[in-house]
Parts: sequence; structure tokens; C-alpha cells
Amino acid sequence: MKKIILSVLIFISISFTSFAAGGFEFIINVPVGISLGIYDYDLTDYAENQDIIQGGAIRNKFSKNAGIGLDVGVTAQLGYMIKFTDNIGLSILGEVGYSHDTYSYISKIDKNISETYTYESLQFGLIPKFNINNFAIGIGGGVKIPLAGNMHTKLHSLETDVKLDSDRMKRMFKAIAIPYIKLTFDYSIFFTEKTAFNIGLYLGYDFGMESNLYDIDGAINNNILLIDDISYSSFDIGLQLGFKFGPSTK
Repeated sequence: MKKIILSVLIFISISFTSFAAGGFEFIINVPVGISLGIYDYDLTDYAENQDIIQGGAIRNKFSKNAGIGLDVGVTAQLGYMIKFTDNIGLSILGEVGYSHDTYSYISKIDKNISETYTYESLQFGLIPKFNINNFAIGIGGGVKIPLAGNMHTKLHSLETDVKLDSDRMKRMFKAIAIPYIKLTFDYSIFFTEKTAFNIGLYLGYDFGMESNLYDIDGAINNNILLIDDISYSSFDIGLQLGFKFGPSTK
């Protein structure tokens, strides 16, 4: 029992010392990148059977390839860095910001048919970062809440735009929320003891929103449902620039 108590006291002492050696951290980031739309759906059992009979015609009708879109935003990350040594630390950061996201898809059977969704969203998340010297690797996630958006459709030479407010999005989607995960790589260039310019890369995945089936053209044929569910997601990659205020591990 004495050994256990002594071990706990030593652990607390080391943790306190490490915690005291760190400090509060604040980062402003501006991410800019591209998104690749990922379109996913499931056919009903009836549609699967008909698809086999029709040689894949039903699945081809609904299948879409990835389109390329633009993502941009601004985020603030606030938290605390725990320094284990002068060169190694762990940052626990909360994240809040604004995000402009694009989800673009092109018909598999006709490249002149496409649809693109853009959303203006509030973003909330958590991203721990492992710091070694001037490098930081972060992995985290959260949720984006679209406040407004736009749906752009192209049918050969005919193009249309539809503004998406919250009421319309509630009708189009089962839930107005976009969960996301991301991986970041940052390098800090310190120009004072606790102030740095950050440059880095990010990889992300937006899980998108599941559509209400009655909004999918052709999802119901002769009063028979052809699709079980459908979702719009994206894979994101880009650069992020920012300013960091907090302790260094250089």
C-alpha cells in the first residue's frame, strides 16, 4: 500500500511539474483547400434485384463521381499546453470558427450533369496536438452547423441556383449537422518567445448530411422506393496559415 501511495504521489508531482511548465495557447488559423465530393447511397432490395435484371442501369442512374470544390474558413483554437520536456508537449485545444464548404458531384453516366452544394457554417470541435520542437501534429473533430447555403445544378447548358435557408435544409436533410474529423501538421516560426507564425497542412473528412428521400429525383418510381438512404460527404486537403500565442517547444 505504501508503494502504491508513493507511486501516486510521484505521478502527481511529475504531472504538476509538467503542467506548470506549460501555458495557455491561442491560435488563429486560416485554412484554404480543395474538397473531393463523396456520394454514398444504398439501393432497396427491390431496386437491387431490378438492377441485376437491367444490367446495372439503376445503379448507374444514381451513381456520381467526385467533383472538386473550394473550402476556406477561419478558426480560433484555445487551450493549454502541457510540457513534458523543453522540446516535447501536448496541447489540448478547443476550436470554434467559420467554415465555407463545398460538396460537388458529377453524374457517372454524363459529365455534363452535376450538382454542387455550398454551406456557410459555424464550426465547433476539439483538437489535441502533439508538439516536438517547432512541429505539431493534431488529430481531432467536431461538428459544423450550416446557417445558409446554395445548391447549384447543371444539366448540360442549363444551370440553376437555389438558396438554402434553414427551413429548406430541414426539409431536404434528416439533420442539419456535419460531423468532421481532421489531421493537421503545423510548423511554428517564433519571432518572440511566445509568438509565432504557423504554416501547415490539413487533411479532413466531412461526413455530410443524409438526404430525405423525397428530395431525390427518381428515388421513387411507380410508388416503389428505389433508395434506402443517401449522404453527401467530402474529403478535404489544403494549407493553413495562422498566428500562435503561447509556449514553445523549440
